[in-house]
Amino acid sequence: MYSGKSLPSLVCQFYYFSSRSLCRTRDRACPCVMLKNDPISSVRLLSCLDDMVAVGTESGLVVVFQLGSNVPGHSKKHQKFTIEDQHEAAVVCTEWSANGMKLFSGDKAGKVVFTAVDFYEGVCRPTVLITEPSPVVQLHYLHKTLLVSTHQRTLLCYTDQDCKIQQVGQKPRKRIKLLDNTRTGKPPSDQQFGLLYVINDQQLVSWHNGGLLVVDPVENLIVGSCYFRKPVLNIACTEEEIFVLTEDREAIRIAMKPETARLGNVQT
Repeated sequence: MYSGKSLPSLVCQFYYFSSRSLCRTRDRACPCVMLKNDPISSVRLLSCLDDMVAVGTESGLVVVFQLGSNVPGHSKKHQKFTIEDQHEAAVVCTEWSANGMKLFSGDKAGKVVFTAVDFYEGVCRPTVLITEPSPVVQLHYLHKTLLVSTHQRTLLCYTDQDCKIQQVGQKPRKRIKLLDNTRTGKPPSDQQFGLLYVINDQQLVSWHNGGLLVVDPVENLIVGSCYFRKPVLNIACTEEEIFVLTEDREAIRIAMKPETARLGNVQT
């Protein structure tokens, strides 16, 4: 949701960028007309030599964009590549390498695809990397090592060692249920939490359908919580800010300090 410079929001089959420095919304939905009737399920930003975006969809498409730049020596034109016939299920997470030459994507069927991206040659080369028996929930890439987390387990894939796989731990992932007491006579429901995000040196934030929680793992305390009128779709964090995207397409900023510039349609 937030890359440090721009705040995109998922709106049906389109995506938008809101420039915080220019205080205006730049609609880049036009190149996405091919995504009609195919809702976006994942977005990943990268700012390196160029600004790039990877978009995953419910049907299994992965669309890669290189955004035009006004910086001297950089292309001012947008480039787009569509990666098809690799995922048969919704793409739920994507991950860039630091230089933007590698893109990893994971789907609800447990498949992880590696794509070599070459904007200068104008080609993308996808390869199926891993196939797991349960949905992928998180990808993270660092130092030639890809972390893959699924509903059942977490593993490390060493991309410089013929994709050698090492499982984290010896047993399947345990499930810890949080029961929500109800007076409606219906059975209590399980709360499914999203990913954990670091917001400062000692606190983490996670979210579920109704809101978010800030926890201190050292003191074993919940230090804050926030609930919303509409279900939460996703959150993003920096060291000082939390951005929340809700089902009614609101982007909400939570922070200790006010934003110095107006954020357009972002509530604070």
